[in-house]
Amino acid sequence: MRFNSPSVSSSAHCAASLASAVEEYDGFGQLRKFLPGGQQFHELWLTGDYNGDPISVEFGIGAGLTSVSDGFTAKLMFMSDLTGPHGLLTERR
Repeated sequence: MRFNSPSVSSSAHCAASLASAVEEYDGFGQLRKFLPGGQQFHELWLTGDYNGDPISVEFGIGAGLTSVSDGFTAKLMFMSDLTGPHGLLTERR
């Protein structure tokens, strides 16, 4: 089963660099043959995003909605533009 991005997402910007969202992730199985409902993956997430320079942060907590989903999951991701104005791979003069 593959799931790479939210199936449904609703977000709100709290400030210029802050946002919050509710996301729902799904894993139905193969397109040609969906799995039975009890074998499908469904999770609901509450997330927050801080978009800064040079570091951005995404964090959240998720809860499984089916027996094959993880019961509880947390995520914390740090991101940076490596080639942007403050990036690690930007040539300094």
